[in-house]
Amino acid sequence: MLHATTLLLLPLAAIAAPLESRQHDHGAATGGTGATGGAAGAGSAGAAGGSSGLAGLLGGSGGEGGSSGLAGLFGKGSGSGGSGGLAGLLGGGSNGSSPFAGLFGGGDPLTPFKTYELEPKIRKDAKRVKYAWGPYELLGASADKPAGSFSMDPNGQSFMSSVTGVAGPAAVLAGKVGLMYEDGCEANIETGIYTHHILTRATGKKDVPFVGRCPTEDGKPANSSSGLSSLLAGLNIGSGFIGAGEDNGNEPNMYTNSDGTYPSAFNIAAGEKFSAQLDLVNYKETTQKLYITFDIEYLEGSAENDATSALLSVTGCGADPIATSKDGPASTKSKKWGILSDGYIVSAKGHLHDGGDKMVLFLNDKEVCTSEAIYGGAGGTTTINGKEWEMLNGMSQCSNSIAVKAGDYISMEAFYDLAKHPLREDQGGAGHDDGHSLGIMGMFSLSYAAGGASSNSTAA
Repeated sequence: MLHATTLLLLPLAAIAAPLESRQHDHGAATGGTGATGGAAGAGSAGAAGGSSGLAGLLGGSGGEGGSSGLAGLFGKGSGSGGSGGLAGLLGGGSNGSSPFAGLFGGGDPLTPFKTYELEPKIRKDAKRVKYAWGPYELLGASADKPAGSFSMDPNGQSFMSSVTGVAGPAAVLAGKVGLMYEDGCEANIETGIYTHHILTRATGKKDVPFVGRCPTEDGKPANSSSGLSSLLAGLNIGSGFIGAGEDNGNEPNMYTNSDGTYPSAFNIAAGEKFSAQLDLVNYKETTQKLYITFDIEYLEGSAENDATSALLSVTGCGADPIATSKDGPASTKSKKWGILSDGYIVSAKGHLHDGGDKMVLFLNDKEVCTSEAIYGGAGGTTTINGKEWEMLNGMSQCSNSIAVKAGDYISMEAFYDLAKHPLREDQGGAGHDDGHSLGIMGMFSLSYAAGGASSNSTAA
């Protein structure tokens, strides 16, 4: 099973080690036309019947019937019927019929179902628009989920699509992603919808990382790796944009400081396309039709300092479980990510799942941000099997700029307390068993911008 770092907002290099490990376990064929139980060679046609674990990884058309797990990962087709789990990840797929088909360019993008003009919250001279795309049909709780629905929740269903129609060129000051029904009403846990995560990328924007892709013991960026890691690191997969989980708390992702005075924003081009990956749970027995929404506040044109995002996991690029205990507090410390350029972390927000208590960010071993978990409240309370549960509903955000420079390093610590915040009885959502699973996460979402001093900056 791949680790949580397969989340597509994380650098794809993070999945290289698990993939390479799987390849070595089965044995790889070089230049062949398919391998039974093995990994067909780069550029090959894949294994008939999809029996190869990595069939056609670098160019094939996938297994017949599309049943190969990673058929045609960087190639075109998704196999007959488009049922390949990751078929055509970087280019193919037909109309998004595979959960991950055409992630970085294939398939026809959705155009907005509706748009709403809203009052700006950060700057009076900004515009704020809410876009909605869909529908996505989320099957009932007891229904069999579609083959290849790679949910990180045992009761979940995942979707992958490309969306367009956002105004540009634009300098996005802040944005949030959400879910609604056709009538415009919000979909959340109170209506039976649990959001494991929604991840988006601006597919036409080059990702320029400000931290090393994987943490190290000393905080110095690791030397470039070989094999699949190098291949993935060299791909232009777009730039991570707004995202959400159960702990979003209706708060936006910030790309400037809290009052918008720092001249940074997430710049998007005219005609930009965005990938959207949704992992959702329907607690109702009836199918629910949902629409994904982008609520963005922006200035026309481009900002002086183009902001980028990073979603970093306390586990780094490894697969070690995050520590939890049914008896009380437990914490997990990360290694250190080296800072690659001078600038400012303009926003930092933790990401946890039910049972989580707080995330702490360190700069050169000094605490610079504590993001606290918020439970219950509007949209954060539900009843399961007749019992009311207060669920993780938000995380506090650090929105004063943190000055960093090349050669610095950041690290983090994730805190869980399953006695203080017990998991739901159904063990759905994030609460699988004792937490040693894909469902338990400890992350920081960071927004970074290069440039001069901010009036709200916190010196390192």
